[in-house]
Amino acid sequence: MNEIYATELLGLGTALAELAVKGTATAVSSKIRAIKEEKNVDKIRNTYDEIISELLNEREEAVRIA
Repeated sequence: MNEIYATELLGLGTALAELAVKGTATAVSSKIRAIKEEKNVDKIRNTYDEIISELLNEREEAVRIA
């Protein structure tokens, strides 16, 4: 039984580490810098929607892992 828990905890720890390594802050910062010069409102809106969606997905995954 302890082996089962150890295996599961190892898997969850690995998933959490992968999530942390993704570099969410860096990715978001890069996207925001990239659209600062953009004049197309639709492209700006789509990029912000993408950022928000990505953040929500990563938060949901972190909560699921924890």
